[in-house]
Amino acid sequence: MKMMRAIFLPLIMIMTLSASTRGSVLLRVYVAGESIERRNSMTEAPFTATGTLNDASNNDDGQYGWMIPLSDRLTLRNSLLSMQFIGTDPWTDAEDNPYSGTYPTTTPENTSAISGSSVDWWLSVRSAELTSRSYAYDVAFAARGGNDFDVDDDYYKTNLITLIGLLVNGSSSQTNPIVYVTGHMPDTQATGVGTSSPAYHRYVERTQDAVNEYLVEHPTAHVHFIDMYSPFMTNQPT
Repeated sequence: MKMMRAIFLPLIMIMTLSASTRGSVLLRVYVAGESIERRNSMTEAPFTATGTLNDASNNDDGQYGWMIPLSDRLTLRNSLLSMQFIGTDPWTDAEDNPYSGTYPTTTPENTSAISGSSVDWWLSVRSAELTSRSYAYDVAFAARGGNDFDVDDDYYKTNLITLIGLLVNGSSSQTNPIVYVTGHMPDTQATGVGTSSPAYHRYVERTQDAVNEYLVEHPTAHVHFIDMYSPFMTNQPT
C-alpha cells in the first residue's frame, strides 16, 4: 500500500510544478470542517512584496492575533499559484459578526472554515453536495476539531471514514482528488498535551486509524493524515 501511494505525486506538488512551468494555476480547495480562518479580522496583508513579514501591520491581538491565511502562504511559495476555497463561507469577526477588517478585501472572500461543525453535522447537513458532486475541487480537507472531542470512538471513526469517502468521490472535476485529514491542535477540551493524554488520543490516534482503515479498502486513494497536534506539543512547526 505504501509503495502504491508513493507512485502518485501529491496533487498540490504537481500543480505547484505546473504553475512554475506553464503559468498561473488555480488550486480549488474544499474544506469539510473547522479552521482558524473563519473568525479572524485583519487590516493588512501579512507579507510585504519581498515576502518578509509585514511588521508594520496592525494585525494585533485586538484583531484576534497574528494569523497568516493559507492562500498567502501558498502564494509566497509560488507567486503563480493561487487558490480558491469552494463551498465555504466568507471571513467574519468573532462570533460570526459582520467582517470589520480590510484584508483580504473590504468585501470578504471565502475562507477555509465552516465554524462550529462536527463530522456528524457534516454528514447530516452537507453530505448531499458531495454525493451530487456539486463542486469542482482539486484538494479537500477533513479538518476535525474540538466539536468531535467527546464523541464515542467507534461512532466517530465510522462517520469520519464515511466523510473521507464522500470527499474522495465528491468532486465534479477530479476523479481522485487529494484529501488531507487533519489531527487538531490542542483545544479548550484538552487535558494535558502528552501522548498519554485524552487529547492525543482524541485528536491524533483515532483520526489516523480512520485514515489507515480507509486506505486498506481503497489503496489508490490520495488520502493523507496530517498530525498537527504532536508538532505543537513538541514546539515544532505545525
